[in-house]
Amino acid sequence: MKNTLIALTLLAASSTVMASTTKYDFVAMDDSVQTQLCLVSAKEGIRAAKDLGKAKFKNDTLCNGQKIAQFAKQFEQSNAPTKTSVRYNVVAQDNNSESLACAKAASEGLQALNLKPSQLKTILCNGQNIKSFANSFFNM
Repeated sequence: MKNTLIALTLLAASSTVMASTTKYDFVAMDDSVQTQLCLVSAKEGIRAAKDLGKAKFKNDTLCNGQKIAQFAKQFEQSNAPTKTSVRYNVVAQDNNSESLACAKAASEGLQALNLKPSQLKTILCNGQNIKSFANSFFNM
């Protein structure tokens, strides 16, 4: 069968915040190695601080009166990157039965087509088999 073209319309891009929405801006009071370690631990985690100052890093380093590990842990969730989710509305470009099948499979899943496995093998959606195409959109 010929390749079927499907128009993908970006329906909405929305941010889903996985943790607290509070973001912190850290300001160094001096240029000391200890201050840099504290900044990195708060922004990027304790592992990044250890990698930055291998020779200078000590577990008893204090950051704002707290041990560095405790200080880093306090900020790790609030400075974690937010997860962005994208939702698609898959629309058939024409009324061709293959195009309509691709759009339906992407939005409702393969089971909505009620086709035999041998029938599914013959349908291509944007150059890929319908199963792969549907799996890349359904359940997103």
